Amino acid sequence: MKLNPKYKLQDVAGEKMVVVHNAEGMDLSKVIVLNSTAEVLWKALEDKEFTPETVAGLLVEKYELKKEKALCDAKSWIKSLYKAGLIEM
Repeated sequence: MKLNPKYKLQDVAGEKMVVVHNAEGMDLSKVIVLNSTAEVLWKALEDKEFTPETVAGLLVEKYELKKEKALCDAKSWIKSLYKAGLIEM
């Protein structure tokens, strides 16, 4: 899977947000605010193929989580992004 390339991470008024970019520019009708962990993951995975295990590995490396907890969190994060249309399969 891969992050949907039409969505880009932006800093809007001090908040990290994912917004749609189209031919006219930014479409602010659909904005997703990211917390600091989601921002770290987004930056690490942008333009790359990944699996839940890839995401879990990043969480273990950055936050020293146990592998099982990291994999559970990774799957939850991916599910949320998929529901929002931010992931391409």
